[in-house]
Amino acid sequence: MSAPEGEESGEEAAMLQLPDELAEKILGYLQLPDVLVLERTCRWWFDAAVLYWRKITVLDLVTFLRQKARLDIGNAFRFDAAASGLIKRTGPYLKSLDISRFGPLEYGLRICLEEAILNYCTKLECLKICNRLLDRQWLIKLFTVTGKQLRSLSMSHLYIKNEGSLQDELLGVLLENCSRLETLILSDNPKISLSCHTSFPSSLRVIDVQGCIANHRHLTEICKRCDRLESLRITYGKSTMLLPAQLLNKLTDLRIDGNAASVLMRMEDAFAADIAALTHLRSLTVSSNLVTDGLIEQVTTALLGLECLSVPGQRPPLDVLNISTCIEKLGRLPKLKEVSMKGNSPFGQRMLLLAHHLRALEHLDLSFAVKERDMVGLWDLVKSPHLVTLAIRGFVPPTRPMNAIATSLVAQLRPNCPCLIRVTLW
Repeated sequence: MSAPEGEESGEEAAMLQLPDELAEKILGYLQLPDVLVLERTCRWWFDAAVLYWRKITVLDLVTFLRQKARLDIGNAFRFDAAASGLIKRTGPYLKSLDISRFGPLEYGLRICLEEAILNYCTKLECLKICNRLLDRQWLIKLFTVTGKQLRSLSMSHLYIKNEGSLQDELLGVLLENCSRLETLILSDNPKISLSCHTSFPSSLRVIDVQGCIANHRHLTEICKRCDRLESLRITYGKSTMLLPAQLLNKLTDLRIDGNAASVLMRMEDAFAADIAALTHLRSLTVSSNLVTDGLIEQVTTALLGLECLSVPGQRPPLDVLNISTCIEKLGRLPKLKEVSMKGNSPFGQRMLLLAHHLRALEHLDLSFAVKERDMVGLWDLVKSPHLVTLAIRGFVPPTRPMNAIATSLVAQLRPNCPCLIRVTLW
């Protein structure tokens, strides 16, 4: 029998009196598309869905819509509607938002998404806007709304409508609102020279200006302002050949790259002059095309506290006479626990076979640097007493049974690598 008009049936009334804990548990079993359907069934479930949305505090917008929501966002109209709807639901709870890599969708966007971000994302602490084409005025409004609480900001490869690549003048305007910023990523903005250094917040700890035309004088001024700066990522070039003296005894993480043709002959002397003063350095990343015998000698002689070394890149070193000798020299570093040579095929196989020279090595990443054919009959020669993890992504084609191969490699390596627990193939 149906309930009288204006009254609810017993089942309906019971459902509308569910405690939040039980409703939250029900929502926990559902995928996002199911939650979207459920919240359209009645007003009560629409309000209760907040229990689901408030758990989303970190959001990569494009990835979320494509992979978790499984929504059709093949055109800009659908993407704008879906993205703005998601932001309206999750925005008040978000701490981290990534609105990067819109691709072709960029050119047909309406203003719904942009307005939703301005109206709902008021508590952001981490913001990523990379590989985007944006309106200048909207960007200024965004930083007016979110800047005061931002701790981490990434604006790599950013373009402004009718202006081109991000420039120092606009960057200075944006940073005026970011008084608590600790991490600033500006890589691959070729017009950034850091002339807006007076706008940089003193709270900065990490600065990434790789791919920018960072000026040495401006970088020095930033170091004076940011006395807690401990991580720097920079491209060595004509305008930046020496690290600021104020920075040398503070850095714990340094990442450098550069064009070998223009930098290699001058960089070794410049870096050698800096390296002896980098007494607190714990992590060093050097592009593979900048590696020289002299650089390896300097690193292994002066940086005895180094714990992490990365030499990424597909281009071979131009001035290394003997790769095996370079790897053996790394054994001088008593605290070196982590080595990464992603994509560095000239070093890949030799690094595996000579890993035993690195006495403290625990984590080795040779992704896309070594292939299955390179190690045929050689696995028994790999020895490392403390190695815990080995990453060799790209070692075999993705169609192969990855889990079975990884398990087999662990078993094969375990006699000579007793601490090994994981081999990562994907």
